[in-house]
Amino acid sequence: MTGYKTYTDGEVLVADDLNDYLQQGVLRYSDKAARDADLTVNAREGMVAFTTKDDVVSWYDGSGWSDLTQTSVGDAVVSTSATGSATIDGVDYDYWTYTSSGNFVVTTAGFVDVLCVAGGGGGGSNGGGGAGGVVFQEGVYVTAGTAAVVVGAGGSGSTREGDPGNTSALGSRVAAQGGGNGSRANGNNGGSGGGGGTAGGADRTGGLGVPGQGNNGGDGNASPNGGGGGGGAGEAGADSTANGGDGGDGAEYNMTGTATYYGGGGGGGDQTTGGAGGVGGGGTGGSGAAGGNGTANTGGGGGGGGGGNSGGNGGSGIVIIRVPQ
Repeated sequence: MTGYKTYTDGEVLVADDLNDYLQQGVLRYSDKAARDADLTVNAREGMVAFTTKDDVVSWYDGSGWSDLTQTSVGDAVVSTSATGSATIDGVDYDYWTYTSSGNFVVTTAGFVDVLCVAGGGGGGSNGGGGAGGVVFQEGVYVTAGTAAVVVGAGGSGSTREGDPGNTSALGSRVAAQGGGNGSRANGNNGGSGGGGGTAGGADRTGGLGVPGQGNNGGDGNASPNGGGGGGGAGEAGADSTANGGDGGDGAEYNMTGTATYYGGGGGGGDQTTGGAGGVGGGGTGGSGAAGGNGTANTGGGGGGGGGGNSGGNGGSGIVIIRVPQ
């Protein structure tokens, strides 16, 4: 028997169809005795009844009636030792900070809040590295068991095109994409896009960021040979004008009792004046020198190299999980 039947014009409605299909709504009775008296013979598997005396919903499994019970799903119970505790907006939390990959062990399934920051992209010659993607989710349901926590490394800087940052994740539930690498050519896509360079004496475009995780990188400017700033979690990287473009600022979150910026883009490199790194760990663009590294565990992008020098390395990511006490 299926849960419904399609009737055609002229088809006869027989008693079995009435019992099996049309009477399978929620049946209302004063109490269980009245339900049982009425449905002793006519009960069908899958029927649902409501009794007003005790406000209970029950269902028939083919051999008898069973009450449907409501189980309240609350906050997860975690056996992994907490990193610390904090009061945030009047709520007391325990929190777990992962600066490198590890395990998160849940004793009882429930809800957690998660901040996931991927590794920042490495800076290239000119273009600043894009910040690692930043994802904050409240009320993430985690099942009982061990969830792998992955903290992405930052990408390496280069005299040509930096390496992209690496993804951070909490199991299969939350993931942030690594930052796009800065380049002497077009910036690369990523959590936030890498800044564009000036290869071939042309203005090269910045890479694209992932919506909800980051922003686009800025464009390069062949005169005066400045790279675009890497995109940040909070804003796009700046285009190069007279100097290297500034990296985009990151986004601010309070997971541990202290509001902190994550995901700043790397500044673009320039022969004379490199761009500033974005707030949230972005490396400074090189001024006729190598670009600065992104700050560890912020997902900041590496600064672009100036005057043909190497870009800086992207900063590693971080994962922070919190649960109300």
